[in-house]
Amino acid sequence: MTDLTSPSGSAIPLQFTQGFAVTFTSAVAGQGWVLFGPGPGCSGLVETATNDVSAGTKTHTVIVTGNDLAGSIGNIGLTPGASYSYESVTLGSDGSTQIDDNGGKCYQVTVSKPA
Repeated sequence: MTDLTSPSGSAIPLQFTQGFAVTFTSAVAGQGWVLFGPGPGCSGLVETATNDVSAGTKTHTVIVTGNDLAGSIGNIGLTPGASYSYESVTLGSDGSTQIDDNGGKCYQVTVSKPA
């Protein structure tokens, strides 16, 4: 991967994977998740990405390529060129959750189109 994500909670599309990565910091160590969907805003966030490459820490990088939460709607993947709204969530080891909702606004990312 050549694209890097800033620690501000913003996302940068990943080339060649038709997805994006989200890096964020949480107040509790745990498993980072990204809730995402077509929006607008925080409404319609019906898909979940759980591929946290730094699970168990307070700094999370979640690779989003589609919905991967077992038992939820199927992995319908991401559409190249489409924009998605998302928010980051941390599931603590005690089962608590912390949502980083950017002051009530969701983040936005547009998935790269293959070259």
